[in-house]
Amino acid sequence: MAAFNRANDLFYMNYGFSMPSSLTLDVTADQGVAAAACALQGIHVGALLFCSFVDTKALRKLAEEEDEGEGKEEEKKTTALETFLPVWRNAESDFMAPLTVVCAATHSACFHVTGDWSCLLSAGISLATIPYTMLFMNRDIGQLFKAIPIKGEAKRTHSWKQMLSSFTVKHHARSLANW
Repeated sequence: MAAFNRANDLFYMNYGFSMPSSLTLDVTADQGVAAAACALQGIHVGALLFCSFVDTKALRKLAEEEDEGEGKEEEKKTTALETFLPVWRNAESDFMAPLTVVCAATHSACFHVTGDWSCLLSAGISLATIPYTMLFMNRDIGQLFKAIPIKGEAKRTHSWKQMLSSFTVKHHARSLANW
């Protein structure tokens, strides 16, 4: 508290007014854990919604352009979607998996400190994204990666748009369940 008072005095000398006393840090452990859990849940849901409503639209737009350009060139070069998908998937999983676990852990800590069962519900909902992704979305993700041609391999049999439609619907459901 003495450090806050000293900072307040310096602030007053420099700017001519004091900081309000409501800025004092009288935060209890349960409030701190609850605030951390809430903040991490916001980041988690924000990332899911961003991916669901921004990334999937970008992927669909790239898919439309590539499906329209299909067969126009004899020797097809690597397309933007084929280059983007592996980078996007690795970056997404490297960020989202740890975020999901940390988010669920802070909600569990929040339950431990507060005894509020809704914290465990939030932890469960956060963690549910991992098995949901593994059970329902991995097949679609696998099809997307199998569609990226390897040199000398036959062309894909489905359009990008067809393959992405199932993926995007499942992605929206996952995002909205965490909201």
